[in-house]
Amino acid sequence: MNPIQLHHNVKHKLFDRQQTAQYDLSLYIGKDEISYAVTNTADNMVILLKSFRLADVGNFFTYKLSVNDFFEQEELLRAGFSRINVAINAAPYTVVPEKYYDSSKAEKYFSLNHPSESSGKLHSDYLESVRAYLIYAVDYYLLDVLEKNLVMFQLYHSHTTLLRQIAADNNGTASSRLLHINVQKHHIDLVALADKSLQLMTSNYIDSPTDLLYYALNAAQKSGINPAQDHIVMTGDINADYPHYKLSQRYMAALQLGKRPADLRYCSEADILPPNSHYNLLATR
Repeated sequence: MNPIQLHHNVKHKLFDRQQTAQYDLSLYIGKDEISYAVTNTADNMVILLKSFRLADVGNFFTYKLSVNDFFEQEELLRAGFSRINVAINAAPYTVVPEKYYDSSKAEKYFSLNHPSESSGKLHSDYLESVRAYLIYAVDYYLLDVLEKNLVMFQLYHSHTTLLRQIAADNNGTASSRLLHINVQKHHIDLVALADKSLQLMTSNYIDSPTDLLYYALNAAQKSGINPAQDHIVMTGDINADYPHYKLSQRYMAALQLGKRPADLRYCSEADILPPNSHYNLLATR
């Protein structure tokens, strides 16, 4: 069985792979999914979106080989794009408030939460909306795969791009309490905000609807969010008829499905995709 299975493949009828110098590339490397989108810089329209589901793997080494196999089969990614942004989820991280952050102490901050993680290169992203830094370690093998296959790229942790998009989408209601749940095949990302302050940001493995509900309710409780009244949004690989969503809605009356980023335009071919899908990918800009 091929460990990389095509999930979605959407392409505008006028997409021209000879014009990639006029296009931006967004690439999301998740734990369950690898996906990429191409945006025409002339009109800010997504003209290609392709996603793959990764088979369940028993160890991180096998996962890394699957990522390498993905790049070997997707030749388009080696073209010269106007800009390339990459968001990676499979990277341990810690968050440090801006007022305490010192770049020379990044390794010390990281080791406080991950004392045994030593096989990755440290990176730092600034989280403008909450005035903090996210410090994360990217595995050297994965970093080498990226550098071998991409001409030039800007790397982020996927929580950085996710948080930026959530902040942009909720700019008008930034003072309210919000829990954003982004769903992948077997993982969820949870971000809780209150009064422009980050209350919680985490990822969890899920294997059933009850797993998702447990982590969501736990996140709400820790963040002081009322599941019946406060703003709760679910995006990603989810639909209103999915058991995960139906069960969660029973216990979180305020829950609603979100939508893909509104500041992008989408080719008509993308209409076949659920409007809340690929939120993590489309936030990678």
